[in-house]
Amino acid sequence: MVSLRYAWNLAHGNGLVWNPGERIEGYTNLLQTLLMALACRAFSTVAAVLAVQLLGLATCLATLAALRRFVLRLDGPDAPRTLPSALLLVGTCYPVLSWPLLGMETGLMSLFVTASAAVALAIHQDAPRWRDALALGGLLGLCVLTRADGTVLAAGVLLGGLPGSRLRPAQRIAAAGLPLLAAASQTVWRLWYYGDIVPNTARLKVEGMSALAR
Repeated sequence: MVSLRYAWNLAHGNGLVWNPGERIEGYTNLLQTLLMALACRAFSTVAAVLAVQLLGLATCLATLAALRRFVLRLDGPDAPRTLPSALLLVGTCYPVLSWPLLGMETGLMSLFVTASAAVALAIHQDAPRWRDALALGGLLGLCVLTRADGTVLAAGVLLGGLPGSRLRPAQRIAAAGLPLLAAASQTVWRLWYYGDIVPNTARLKVEGMSALAR
């Protein structure tokens, strides 16, 4: 509901703020908030909430579709045996199902990470193609824009997907450069719009703590 308030203000011309006239970044899910703003612009209050819940449901189903693609590539001939259990385990995972239906960005994160892992696997198995390199970088860029700490997940997929692949140097740069560009662009925009390089929530949670405690 915090993000939805920011989205409502943006959709109604008050800017991406909690209170009109006060620029403080109190959300940590930029892409989810922007999608919420589209719902707030198109629907009334109650209908906008329902639209956000339906978006969460759609991301859950899309994550399962991406998982199916990943398992089919990973297990090959054994996929008919392993696919049902994989879909069952993820499809009944409480955070994967519940949090997106509450409006959180978990669904988007699950979708982008699972889909990017499937693309990274394809890069190892197929001839190098620009389409795959751009798809990998684009999905990881969206992951970073969904949550700033998505950079950690993006780095994990890149470290698992790029070494040993047959991508050409320019394709590797594109795959790694798009999420870096997303992170840099969001940081520059945050500094311009909010006057800070990190969200207010980050300062509230860790400022004043020792490095060891962090």
